[in-house]
Amino acid sequence: MAQYKTPDVYVREKSTLPPSVAEVATAIPVFVGYTEKTLDSKEASIVQKPIKISTMADYHAIFGGRDEESFGVFIPEDQEAFVIRSPGTQEEITQLDTDIAEEEKKVTSTAGATVTAQKNVDDAEKTLKDAVESGNDVTSVEVKAVEVANAALENAKSDEGEAKKKLVKSLGNKFKKSAVNDGSKQLPKFILAQSVEHFFANGGGACYVVSTGDYSASPSMANFKDALEVISAIDEITLLCLVDAHALDDMNYYNLQVKALDQCSKLQDRFTLIDTIEKSNADLLSAQISADALALRGAVTGDLKYGAAYYPNLLTSYARHYSDEKVNVYIEDSAGLFLDPVAMNTLEKGTATYNLVKKVLSKNYLTLPPTPAVAGMMAKVDGTRGVWKAPANVALSMVQMPTKTIKNTDQDDLNVDVISGKSINAIRSFTGKGNLVWGARTLAGNDNEWRYISVRRLFNMVEESIQKATAFAVFEPNTPFTWLKLKTMMESYLTNLWKQGALFGDTPEQAFSVNVGLGQTMTEDDINNGIMNIEIGLAAVRPAEFIILTFSHKSIEA
Repeated sequence: MAQYKTPDVYVREKSTLPPSVAEVATAIPVFVGYTEKTLDSKEASIVQKPIKISTMADYHAIFGGRDEESFGVFIPEDQEAFVIRSPGTQEEITQLDTDIAEEEKKVTSTAGATVTAQKNVDDAEKTLKDAVESGNDVTSVEVKAVEVANAALENAKSDEGEAKKKLVKSLGNKFKKSAVNDGSKQLPKFILAQSVEHFFANGGGACYVVSTGDYSASPSMANFKDALEVISAIDEITLLCLVDAHALDDMNYYNLQVKALDQCSKLQDRFTLIDTIEKSNADLLSAQISADALALRGAVTGDLKYGAAYYPNLLTSYARHYSDEKVNVYIEDSAGLFLDPVAMNTLEKGTATYNLVKKVLSKNYLTLPPTPAVAGMMAKVDGTRGVWKAPANVALSMVQMPTKTIKNTDQDDLNVDVISGKSINAIRSFTGKGNLVWGARTLAGNDNEWRYISVRRLFNMVEESIQKATAFAVFEPNTPFTWLKLKTMMESYLTNLWKQGALFGDTPEQAFSVNVGLGQTMTEDDINNGIMNIEIGLAAVRPAEFIILTFSHKSIEA
């Protein structure tokens, strides 16, 4: 109580309203990977430093552009040109050039046989001519020799022609196979820049980016472990996307996801998004899908309710990034042979060949993992509907199609796994609807409490929001007055959530409960030990995952 000594009029303000709960952000992802720039404008390192950005322009200004890939373009005589190497390291380029040289040696060998046969014909004809000019009798042996030599020459020419045809066919098939297996379906080595762009394209807002090094670095598990360590100190982050971890081998990639799940479980304020790696080369598509799912389920363990997996990769509408210096052009000549590769930057701009190569590369579309687009979609859904709306049945932008066509029978085993319970959310293409995220489960797919992503993320939001809002009460008197103030504050916040549709029930009493007090949540011993227990119950809304319509014949009534 203030002491008054000087006569005057004193004004005091009395608080009659309870404190309020400020809701925390729910869709602030962090993207981790390798960047073009690793120094800021003051030449200080930005490696392993989380930096918040809001636009792609911010990213380019701080981290630079996309990594340039190496390509080869094959231009046949009688078919459309196509990309044969996408992407390729210098070692892969060298090996491909060596393979081409070996194939051409076979044609050279048959061409040598033709030259030898031609020489034999020339020698036989000269012998016959000399015999005639000298007046000697021409024997049947000399005539026969010319006939045999000519026949051998025709056979050699035929063999050479067949060899050339086989070379064209074998190289064409080889290049086409490369285009299928190594072309647009394969992820680039570094995909951080493209992933952030895909995030923004799908409705994403503010996010954090952590650079683990530049494009000359060799991806390592240690880089990503260090990144996870610095990420743990940023309270605002709510989603984890370790996109460039795809450059690691499969086991290290999944081990890293386990560490991400451990962080989410420990901090209880974030959620990790996991890509299911596409690696199976089984003959049947359904077998590939099953094998890829089995690999994830066997490797990812931990507190599964804090993560969700998505499958398959996405063929986007972005063209892959390249520079003219890193594109080799292979041209088939009229004889069916391939000229030595020509660097694209040596071609004259504006020529038919240059324009053809540019056209082919403009349609060499980029494949990306699904989680960056999913993170953007989550941010959009959170902003328009709320974190309690399941992030599913929403079309993804800048996506042409999933890299695998998943049928209902395939998704049966992805969505519900009776053995491990690890659900994998499918991305599927539907006619007239686009490419939809067609699953809303956490990895704890058989857990009745934490089966759905929206439920887990709603609890994350409510828990952290109330935790921060109640910090003022630390060291306040542990009395009914403080209890009432806290209870009123929480009930006001939860009532507002109920009105927005986040909680299930016809009345607030059905939607939530807040209990605090002596004899309810605390004993006298708790109070003596400075403990205040508050119990909060939420009836979170859950998505209608299976809608069943039952029809029957209705009897005609008189």
